[in-house]
Amino acid sequence: MKVDKPMIFLTPELAKRLGVYFQTAAPFEISGLGEVVVKDRECLSVEKLFLFEQRVDEVKTKLSDAAMHKWLVEIIRSGGNPVNTRLWWHSHGYGSLFWSQEDEKTIRGFLADWMVSLLGNAQGEMIARLDIYKPIRITIHDLPIRIDYTLDPQSLAEIQKEVEQKMRRISHPRRKKPEVFIGTGKRIGSGSKGGRPRVQRDLTVDLGEMEFVE
Repeated sequence: MKVDKPMIFLTPELAKRLGVYFQTAAPFEISGLGEVVVKDRECLSVEKLFLFEQRVDEVKTKLSDAAMHKWLVEIIRSGGNPVNTRLWWHSHGYGSLFWSQEDEKTIRGFLADWMVSLLGNAQGEMIARLDIYKPIRITIHDLPIRIDYTLDPQSLAEIQKEVEQKMRRISHPRRKKPEVFIGTGKRIGSGSKGGRPRVQRDLTVDLGEMEFVE
């Protein structure tokens, strides 16, 4: 059965932040959570990243339970909704990207209807997957990751105005379509010794109706 894959959208700022997390932590792993908003069936937008105190080595991380509990209380007090915390992100230091047994164990332990997992390394590579837990268990691998360069309406209008003010189209003069003239209509000698004289006839071709590709 073919399943349509939603795209993971990151803003340029969040993509850069993840890259700095991965590079700074290497050669050790680092992990955290994030807020994901469903824009439509084809778009899962990462809105926030959360980094907690944690214990790390080259193959795993252990988030601080006390730090996560404090974070959860702060979200609720500020009127936030922890249900949107649907992203688990982590790194593999300088290593290659694959879902290890430790990763699979972590992913199986999430108590949610669905979760996005994003894995990266210090080289700037990233992969993502979507795990659905209810009503049936499904894993969708290799989700496309896109950087969302969408601007607010005011910034977009300012940039478009600047382009219109500073861009001038180069005008090219239209080339005259030629008329081809072939021949003189005169006898120009014999085709061969003792043969009949050859006649080159006048032929004028008007190319005005022909289409030229420049």
